[in-house]
Amino acid sequence: IVEIFLAPQGATILVEEPELSVHPSSQQAIADMLVEAVGQGKQVIASTHSDQLVAALHAPLRSGRLRKGHLRTYEVSRNKRGASVVRPFDIQARGGRRDWPESWRDAEQSLTDRYKGDRGDAACR
Repeated sequence: IVEIFLAPQGATILVEEPELSVHPSSQQAIADMLVEAVGQGKQVIASTHSDQLVAALHAPLRSGRLRKGHLRTYEVSRNKRGASVVRPFDIQARGGRRDWPESWRDAEQSLTDRYKGDRGDAACR
């Protein structure tokens, strides 16, 4: 993360999973750092598995600190033959999620179902 601020204007910075070991509520600070770097004229390419980090990038879009053209998001998945497929993941200019990745929705639903099952089995006794 420190390299983001040491890099010169016009630099391209690659950041792999900056959210690792960071509490979900603190991921907003990471998003703010990425947005600040873009504002300094740097290109930041980040990979993440965090829906919180992606969602945290919505606020700068809504506030106008980040223009839609400055943010591109993609989902990488595998097709039935095992080949990687890259597809755009649309974050609307107003920050809404139009096309949340199916794999994230499925995981969220699975966790919700599991939580409800665990509550029924253990917490209600």
